[in-house]
Amino acid sequence: MEIENKERILVKALKEICSLKGIKATFFSYDWIAKLEYKNNVMLIYGYQFPINDAVSDMLCRDKSATFEVLTNSKIRAIEHWLFMSPTWKHYIDDQSDNQRLRELLRKHERIVLKPNEGTSGENVFLVEDDYTLKTASSAIFKKSHMMAVSPYYVIDDEYRIIVVEDEVRLIYRKIRPFVVGDGVSSIKKLAKDKYTGFEFDLPDNTLLPKDSIYTLTWKHNLGAGASAEIITDPNLYSYLSKIAIDAKDAVGIKFASVDIAKTNDEFRVLEINSGVMAEHFSRQSKANYDIILNIYAEMICNYLDVN
Repeated sequence: MEIENKERILVKALKEICSLKGIKATFFSYDWIAKLEYKNNVMLIYGYQFPINDAVSDMLCRDKSATFEVLTNSKIRAIEHWLFMSPTWKHYIDDQSDNQRLRELLRKHERIVLKPNEGTSGENVFLVEDDYTLKTASSAIFKKSHMMAVSPYYVIDDEYRIIVVEDEVRLIYRKIRPFVVGDGVSSIKKLAKDKYTGFEFDLPDNTLLPKDSIYTLTWKHNLGAGASAEIITDPNLYSYLSKIAIDAKDAVGIKFASVDIAKTNDEFRVLEINSGVMAEHFSRQSKANYDIILNIYAEMICNYLDVN
């Protein structure tokens, strides 16, 4: 479900923080750029990018394949992301070799995931199981991006997001994929439509779900695609995930980020690191969630601008 820019939670939070702390806020480009001023200090925010991060770490986190290589070099377990370039960039690559390599990966892993090498929110992400889908999915990605990341498909038991500021973890939550529970009379499609208004899922037609049976609607864990967030409070799990997240953000040199970690086959692997910390859907789930994100943004802004 698309969120219009004027409705962004970040903009609402910035205005609330600035009003409370006496910070002058000026917005440009349909609120996509914010200039915050306090006394002689200035802070510019572009989209979801804060100046606490440097340009290199920001660009590295945007590049999924590069992030995977750096994490692997630092001996941090991560989901593989292999780089493929668009055929329009033939002067950089051997196109025939790349096409063959794609097919070989599909044969080896049987199921692979294709996605833009740069991108967020789970958009244009495909699960590929055959040659036809491989061709159509890669073509769809290359229509909008010059670079594609390819991963083996993992059955992910749980996916977690960890928000880190400097050397401290501020929040950990689990992403619970959308699901329905059978009532014995309704189809999966009807149950999904009734429960998740505004979301679309690729579901079987007129398939009856037995009473009390659980059916997960998608393999993706994105909050923007119907998943819900469950805040982690278990101290042992919190500590374990925090250590992985801190090590990962140190490896790429980022200071403010969200680290996504997947639990698969009883091990934890870093899925990706986001230098732009988006919390739109998490914040909309409850007032308590919004207050958590508001406090994270407020602390960082006040520290940067030296607001008492």
